[in-house]
Amino acid sequence: GNGSNPCVELEQCKIQYCGQACIIGVTSSIKATNCLFADAGSYTFLAFLGGNYTFNHCTFAEYSGFTSRQKGHFALTNTQRNENGALLNSKPLSASILNSIIYGGNFDEVFIDKVLNTAFNVTAESNLIKFTNTDKFFDPTLNFINKKPKFIDISFGNYALDTLSDAIGKAQVSTPPVTIDINGKSRKTIPDLGA
Repeated sequence: GNGSNPCVELEQCKIQYCGQACIIGVTSSIKATNCLFADAGSYTFLAFLGGNYTFNHCTFAEYSGFTSRQKGHFALTNTQRNENGALLNSKPLSASILNSIIYGGNFDEVFIDKVLNTAFNVTAESNLIKFTNTDKFFDPTLNFINKKPKFIDISFGNYALDTLSDAIGKAQVSTPPVTIDINGKSRKTIPDLGA
């Protein structure tokens, strides 16, 4: 569905080592809190043909090398295109990304495909994002663009933050507050970004 209530709600989930994608929403409604989406062949998250998506304290990380992907692993689209890239359909997209990390081994880890005559509303605050951001899609005064999350050990899929991470103590307290992390540990007064 595409209403105000999510069809899928995820809390404290790890979706990792997927052949193609960790999670795909096709004109769907998904809410995720304290989740890790990592090491998928193409996408940690794909919003296809619009939908409503809310992410708070999530980590999206792609270092698997399963495929030789050319696009970012976190994809937001309000489109459907054929194999030649011609637009077949478009539907409204609304996404809220808060206190999350989007990172990986490519230069750009966010892929955006939008048409202007269809709603494409993205709110992003207090996120650490690997993205060239040439069009200021993500407000650099509200997000941490191209800072380093310094995960503990990506070769073993450990996406916990090192003590020197740029994501430590950078999250805002959300409403309602997220008081524990993905492992059930209490968050600090000034929380860290990601799961």
